[in-house]
Amino acid sequence: MRIKIPTVKFHPAWKVTNWKPDCWSARNLGQVRYDRLAKILESPIERAFWSNGYKPLSTLGQFTPQVIIRPYRVDFALTNIPGVPLLKVVIELYGHEFHSTPQQRNNDTERIRKLQKLRWQVITFTGSQINSDVRGCVRETADLVRGFRELFRRLR
Repeated sequence: MRIKIPTVKFHPAWKVTNWKPDCWSARNLGQVRYDRLAKILESPIERAFWSNGYKPLSTLGQFTPQVIIRPYRVDFALTNIPGVPLLKVVIELYGHEFHSTPQQRNNDTERIRKLQKLRWQVITFTGSQINSDVRGCVRETADLVRGFRELFRRLR
């Protein structure tokens, strides 16, 4: 039986176009990408996680917000992790407004299960966790990704 691997589509803002000649240094291109992607974030907790997590998590792989994994759009994805191309990580942030009712929590649980079936590792944080210690959440994410990376390397 052949397993169909779904395609991952990135948000259109991920591509940086119309660069000016003075933007060609790697440092400037990184800043242009950061600024461009920051504009598509929808909630304050996403903006807080992005601004605190962009540099540390980008060192682990390609850290991108608002990634479409059919039929879902996830808050953040970490892909292209060096040494373990099969490792794909989703980071979801659950604010109170859209994740507080029993039905919404059931939908979240079902969504996590479906993403895991597609072989994504899922890390979740609540809005209160982000608001109280966003840097701690970023550190925890980085530690979990490093743990996943070691596990995937051992399994190969």
